[in-house]
Amino acid sequence: MLKRIAFLTLYLIFVSALIWAAINRTTSIQTENGKNTDSNSTQEMLGSVSKTPTPSENAQDTHASEKTWEILTAKISALSNRGATLMLENESTISLNPRPWRFAQDQGLQAQLGDLLLLTGFYENEGEFEVVHLRNLDNGTLAQIRDAEGHPLWASGENGE
Repeated sequence: MLKRIAFLTLYLIFVSALIWAAINRTTSIQTENGKNTDSNSTQEMLGSVSKTPTPSENAQDTHASEKTWEILTAKISALSNRGATLMLENESTISLNPRPWRFAQDQGLQAQLGDLLLLTGFYENEGEFEVVHLRNLDNGTLAQIRDAEGHPLWASGENGE
């Protein structure tokens, strides 16, 4: 009986130490990340971001590692189980297919019809805008759906999409 009490006491001390360490680590991570919670975190995440002409305006060809990052504002004009359609300020549209749209929602993006989104991304494939980071300006939720190289985070690597 005395062995059981000693074992349970040691076990409780061990579990308490693990819980204390987890709380301490979480607190320190939140403190470090607290510096990047302002509205400029999109630019900080991607480094220096510049607004430049689209490929249709600028015929210069760029390599994958030399992507020109752009920040666009768009309003959600249509939502369905097939993705989302976003209307840019210049009346052009960007379509998010179901897979990246669901991935963005899985990452915590909450969006409704008419919400204003801040899109960070680049132009590729003959003028197609590839969204990397979305921030809902109406409720503050955000999601990153591509890495800094432009590779989709939702992809399993099997089919390259």
